[in-house]
Amino acid sequence: IHSLYEINRRSNDPDLVPIETTAFLGSTSLAGAAAVMQRLQIWHHTDSERTFFERDEFERSSCAAPVLRNSQLAGVLIFSSSQPDFFKNTLACQAATEFALLMAVAISDNEFYQPSLLNLRPMPDLKWQRKRIAETYLDRVIMCAQSHSIARRDAELQVQDEMELEFEAEARRMLEQRQKEVEEV
Repeated sequence: IHSLYEINRRSNDPDLVPIETTAFLGSTSLAGAAAVMQRLQIWHHTDSERTFFERDEFERSSCAAPVLRNSQLAGVLIFSSSQPDFFKNTLACQAATEFALLMAVAISDNEFYQPSLLNLRPMPDLKWQRKRIAETYLDRVIMCAQSHSIARRDAELQVQDEMELEFEAEARRMLEQRQKEVEEV
C-alpha cells in the first residue's frame, strides 16, 4: 500500500476545499504517520517548524486517528480545524479516538489490512493533487468505463490505481528537482 486514498470529506465551511476533491495521502501526511505508527497523531500550526506534514490551506490543527481492530488497519480518520491548537484539548482527541473505535466496529473484516503491507511513499502536495483530480478524474473514469466496458466503480478503482502511480512518480520528480536546486546553490 503506497498511499491512503481519501474516501469522504465533510466540512462546515463552504469556503474551504471543495468536498468532491480528494487526495492520496502518503508518507508525508499526518494520516500516513498515524497509519504507520498505529496511534493518534496530532499537528498544530505552531508545530510547523518542527514537523512537516502535508496539510490543506486553511488547516491550523489536525488529528489523525487510525481505525484499528486486532492490530489490523482499515484506514485513518482525519479531523481538521481552522483553529490553531484545537486538538490540544484532550477531550477533542479522546472524541477522535472513540469515533475511530466506533468506525472499526462498523467496518467489515475484509476491509482491514496488516500494517506490514504499508509502504507509504511521498505524494505531491495536496493543492496540486486536488487540482489535478478535479480537472481529470471524472473524464478518466468515464473513458475507462466505456473503453473497457466495465462498471463505474471498477473504472474508478482502475483510475485511482493509475493516478496513484502517476502522483508517486510526480512526487519523486519534484523531490529530485528540489535536490538538484539545493545542490546548485
